Amino acid sequence: MPEEFIEDEFDIDESMRELDALDAEIQEILRFEEIQSAAYDKAFAWWDVVDGSPSILKRYKSSIVSLEKMFPTLSDSPEDRFSRGTLLVGLVSAYEGLVHDFFLLCCQSYALATKAASNLKNLLPEDKSYLGLKVDCPRDELILKLKKKTFHDPTQVTRLCNVLFELPLPKAHEKEVLYYNALLKARNSYTHNGGYEDGKEFKVSMKTLRFSFKYFHMLADSYERHIGERAVTAADEADKT
Repeated sequence: MPEEFIEDEFDIDESMRELDALDAEIQEILRFEEIQSAAYDKAFAWWDVVDGSPSILKRYKSSIVSLEKMFPTLSDSPEDRFSRGTLLVGLVSAYEGLVHDFFLLCCQSYALATKAASNLKNLLPEDKSYLGLKVDCPRDELILKLKKKTFHDPTQVTRLCNVLFELPLPKAHEKEVLYYNALLKARNSYTHNGGYEDGKEFKVSMKTLRFSFKYFHMLADSYERHIGERAVTAADEADKT
């Protein structure tokens, strides 16, 4: 009696081709679902940031308002020189706290923190150096570095937000950059040298003080607006995948 083989009952080669085609289709579906899932993870992450932002913005603005309560007691008199400079130091300190809290809020999201780690290669050399990065690092190490560092330069904060978290904050105008540089120079002189630089007094007028506080109020409002817009964009991108 001749032996019977399964192959005798159907075309195994044709069936193998059909299986290969089906497997390719399944893999394509899985890849699509993975891409779609990642897109929705990012969208949900940004909405989590939107939900978490009010508390840190409220704390920031509360700090600024408490400092502004000192304005009526001050004038441009020489006797108030150090008090004016100290308020400027307090303003920058409040901003540092806001940025620190915002970066950590973003890093609470696995999706955003992982994306930030993958974007380290796109940082400018000076930003890599400031973070203490000689080479790229994993997500957890990046989070630790962001926790330890202070960020007081809005220009650098904009770059880091754009590159690490893909939050498209607008680039500062040339006049803004000049203002930041002068502000931080004054802040450093009052923080470390009692308001003097190379033996010369660093003066901060009430006009400059009022402008600085108003500007940093508006800067926080701008951050809040762009965070909301980024969440909407991420949701739209997820829906289109």
